[in-house]
Amino acid sequence: MLRKDDNSRQLVYYQAGLGTYTDPLIKTPVASKVSMVLDQMLAWNLDSHVKDGYTFLMENYTHGDKICIFGFSRGAYTARALAGMLQKVGLLPVCNHQQVPFAYEMYKREDIKGLELCHDFKETYARTVTVEFLGVWDTVASVGLVPRYLPFVHENTGVRYLRHALALDERRVKFIPQFCANTEPKLESKAEHAGSETQLTSNGQQTMKRDAQNHGRPKPVHQESTTRSFENSINRQNGIKPDVQEVWFAGVHCDVGGGAVDNDIVHKLARIPLRWMIRACFDCNTGIMFEACKLQKAGLPVYVGDTGKPVLAPTYQWQPSPPVTPSLIRPKRTQSMLPLVIAALCSPFVLIGTLWRAVFGTKTEETQLPPRDAHQCNLEAISDYYEYNQDMEDIQMPLNDQLEKKALWIFLDWFPQRVKKFKAIQKKTDDWKSYKWVLNRGKGRKIPRSETKPDANGDPQWLVHRTVKMRLDVSLEEPYVPQARPNIPITLKGSNGEHLEDPRRMTHEEWNVEDPQHWKWVV
Repeated sequence: MLRKDDNSRQLVYYQAGLGTYTDPLIKTPVASKVSMVLDQMLAWNLDSHVKDGYTFLMENYTHGDKICIFGFSRGAYTARALAGMLQKVGLLPVCNHQQVPFAYEMYKREDIKGLELCHDFKETYARTVTVEFLGVWDTVASVGLVPRYLPFVHENTGVRYLRHALALDERRVKFIPQFCANTEPKLESKAEHAGSETQLTSNGQQTMKRDAQNHGRPKPVHQESTTRSFENSINRQNGIKPDVQEVWFAGVHCDVGGGAVDNDIVHKLARIPLRWMIRACFDCNTGIMFEACKLQKAGLPVYVGDTGKPVLAPTYQWQPSPPVTPSLIRPKRTQSMLPLVIAALCSPFVLIGTLWRAVFGTKTEETQLPPRDAHQCNLEAISDYYEYNQDMEDIQMPLNDQLEKKALWIFLDWFPQRVKKFKAIQKKTDDWKSYKWVLNRGKGRKIPRSETKPDANGDPQWLVHRTVKMRLDVSLEEPYVPQARPNIPITLKGSNGEHLEDPRRMTHEEWNVEDPQHWKWVV
């Protein structure tokens, strides 16, 4: 989809996802396979993924270039970690390969000494760069089965434009989304100018401050979190207010980022957030060059304009959804508890068998030819309602809920899991109070109040894509009801008006409104 024919104008680098990569230092086949399986389960090689992306930028970046980074799922976390590393330690000049591991260690360190050294490292060895565009699909807060958290993933003023597509129907407890903060650089407090001595607040906890006598280096002060305060200091120094948009789409995790449906199947839910992300690249004037026919294949209205060059038509205006037959949408299945219990009991043996086949199994040679591309590119003429029709076809596709397909996920969701609290992710704390045990039992994602609260003018900031409204309008035997549980006033009341501690799932009628009070339909 990205043009790769002119390196003088655009360089494209693709990195294999977690679970398809092994560290170059691992030589033996068995150890390599074990590493790949652990990478898929636990993000074992996350460090290598970030460092490899950093090395590519180090070798190819020239002043004035626009850095654009994309990622899905744990790859989205990797993309945000790479942007965070650039913000914290800067970008090394070309050919400094031996410094890259040291730079990554500087990025990861959150102790007081490490935070003090980080500023000096960036000033001495690195260049300050800005990420022009960061596009991510459904970032998960828990990278692998073991939670891992890296600096500047939640807030980063080193990114000019950030677009994040999120799944409304994901239910797995290990797929808690890692939200993005719409950060505005905070002003320095008077206490940060008061002197060079380390100060203590009433709670005796540590934070960072800067001082003129220390040449602008952040110094430790005691407040709520050393890491958070240091990040605030760096974000404040950058002085940029990022343009952040997080938009929710119909579908589960793999319906938003793709991968659940074969490539030869034309219509799928994942094409909708893909089109939204591509349009964001144009709206933000990134300068990214795409192949015109590939954009048309993705469902975008591309045609040859008056200048003789391909043109992307503006998005269509909102229209009421016409009635369609429900045959394309899978009706909701009523499942008894017995298959779920059997699948959960068998899941440890399934996991052991998967590991055994991954390490000792042999791959069979594929002799079947790939399917022929059914899309016929025509840039000369295109329907005025091309994108609208593509949205209507795609939004009717069934969800690919992994809780209905994978026994391991059923087992994990019906077994208590230790997950990090959202407030702890925001505050960058990592003590025992930062975690809680959750028995999810297939419930939808909880959307915290920080994501759904209105802005200072009372306007909604929670953004939901217009195609969700299309799916709600479709006549179905079982009406579509998103699984997410947003923290808004109506979801904190039960059927009898009682107050609920946890937000509930909204009804179809509560969702299907033209002019919602608590969220905004967006294109």
